[in-house]
Amino acid sequence: MKVTVWAILYRNNLKQEVKMNPIENSQLIPNEAIIENTSLKATSVMVTPAIASKWLSECNTANRPVTAAHVERLKNEILKEKWSLNGASICFNNQNVIVDGQHRLHAIIAADATIPCLVITGIEDPEAFRSHGLSKPRTAADMAAIKGVKNHHEMASIARFMIMWESSKNGSEFASEMLYSKYSDVSSPDDISTKAMEISTDAGQVLDMCRDALWLKRRTKWIAALLVIYLADKDRATIFINDLVNGNKRYGDSTYPVFMLRDKLMTGVEKNNSAQSNLIAAAYIFKAWNSFIQGKTIKNLKYSQGRDVFPIPFGTK
Repeated sequence: MKVTVWAILYRNNLKQEVKMNPIENSQLIPNEAIIENTSLKATSVMVTPAIASKWLSECNTANRPVTAAHVERLKNEILKEKWSLNGASICFNNQNVIVDGQHRLHAIIAADATIPCLVITGIEDPEAFRSHGLSKPRTAADMAAIKGVKNHHEMASIARFMIMWESSKNGSEFASEMLYSKYSDVSSPDDISTKAMEISTDAGQVLDMCRDALWLKRRTKWIAALLVIYLADKDRATIFINDLVNGNKRYGDSTYPVFMLRDKLMTGVEKNNSAQSNLIAAAYIFKAWNSFIQGKTIKNLKYSQGRDVFPIPFGTK
């Protein structure tokens, strides 16, 4: 039984839920470039959970293991109504075996939703599966650039930090997210790029203040922590950040918390950009901010992950 025939039968049973639209030539494709007599057929289909289940049970006989996290991400995209008929396809070879698209089908079932998909059938090359999955996926930074966000790499990294910070109920939960979550666990590239757009003006101000500090300007997680306090109190945070960048001693000695923070970040934090070092740096920034807001001097700036409670900066949570 052909896959395209199944689609027709399901369309009849489900009262036009499945649409089959033939490809039409246009001026976009010169006539001389069209490949004639190909076995490939493209069909736009409203794929229901029932169709997805049937295809997976009967046609998914030679595929890679399913990645549950990827299915979950796709399911969330479907539930957020961010799915569209964008040209990405579910592909079958000429033996009606799924070559590409199993994760989308699993996500349709998990979301219990019907979505439009482009279905390609009739792939003849038995080795075709080797070339699927090789295209470069769009990262959050790529999507931010497409949306017109300046400094898109830095902004995507800062946005991921901000999503973790805003979604965490307390310091301990945030610390756990920083240390143990994977990039893809936090949010989708689209959500991160949307957040990057949202924070771009304020984050751009903080980035500009840090440009002259070579030791700081590429540490985007540190800059994200500075953005947290900047959003809490822009006037005082501007003083705080400028003193950090320029090494000012407002109290006349090294007990000024911002000066001590500068020394800690420059000499006391590993420069490997690991989750652990970024978490420690954020803790130092927040602790120094709290002392700065209270007008206190400090003799030392310490944070031990696992022993100390992660600090919450004044004016935020």
